Amino acid sequence: MDDTEDSRESVKLIEHFDLFSQQDLVGIMLIQGGKVVHANRMIAESLDMAVENIIGADIENFLKYIRSDQRGFVREQIRKKESGEEDDVISRYIFESKTPRGKTIWVELYSRTVEYRGSTADLVVMLDITDRKQAEDALRASEE
Repeated sequence: MDDTEDSRESVKLIEHFDLFSQQDLVGIMLIQGGKVVHANRMIAESLDMAVENIIGADIENFLKYIRSDQRGFVREQIRKKESGEEDDVISRYIFESKTPRGKTIWVELYSRTVEYRGSTADLVVMLDITDRKQAEDALRASEE
């Protein structure tokens, strides 16, 4: 495959990615160079923010809302995936966070290293599991 074919294939993949991510089935975010380069409406809804305030933002703007005892772990996982490391990379984890407006949310996050526009990036699929965690807590409380 020559450079022209590679370029066309890359454009096709980006178009497919954009189509898939805008279906609002799950939250999708792409982190590259410490910044959010893509985010869909479901991510914005979960974070209680506008998409335009997420895209281009430094990832540290979001990490500060993660519960302090979990923040370092999440930060390190993002760093490893952005740099393409393979050692001790966790692809699925759950953490507690706040939205910028102070609402507590629980997040189940799936992520992996991908190649995006010629560089490694962290592709993130996020599920807001707050309702599930609250139901589990209520069930545990009723059993005590």
